[in-house]
Amino acid sequence: MDEKMKNRFSLYAALFLMTSAACAQDIPGISDSDAARLDLMEDMRTKAMVTAKGGEASDLAQLEQAYAGSPQKIVPRDLLGTWSCQTFKIGGGLALVAYSPFKCRITLVKGELQFRKISGSQRTAGKLFVKSDTQLIYLGAKTYNDDPLKPYGLGPDSDDTAVVESFGKNRLVFQFPAPERESDFDVMWLKKTGK
Repeated sequence: MDEKMKNRFSLYAALFLMTSAACAQDIPGISDSDAARLDLMEDMRTKAMVTAKGGEASDLAQLEQAYAGSPQKIVPRDLLGTWSCQTFKIGGGLALVAYSPFKCRITLVKGELQFRKISGSQRTAGKLFVKSDTQLIYLGAKTYNDDPLKPYGLGPDSDDTAVVESFGKNRLVFQFPAPERESDFDVMWLKKTGK
């Protein structure tokens, strides 16, 4: 079997295995507290959007662009490649803070979709799981600068958990309800930049 065929087979196997997680608690290895937090994501997002309206107009305009449109079907094979990723922190002292975009990548490794923020001082890396046609669940771990990667599951100080949705072609929104530090709700807006 040639390399291209092996990669295609791995992708199809991964897609088949990932379709079984219908709710947050069905994601392999997710902590009870993260599953509960993800199940409250809609309510937390509604409250966060009200808080964000107290932020700078330019930051709010960018955040609104991230959510422009309606939830789209996510096709996992279309996610592979490099992305521009911009973080927004909502609440926790300031209404809204928008950061400059950094670089992220989504790859297929051993049959698993993996996400990694590869630039900026605050980074995250982990796995993506299919929750439904329009949502993924991200389980990862935070690191800083060029520190070694960590696995999800070491505890709340490093664990990162998000619901991922797409509101337009080549755009994703990672939504982190009640992150451990600095804010009440984080959003990471991704725009695809290459393969």
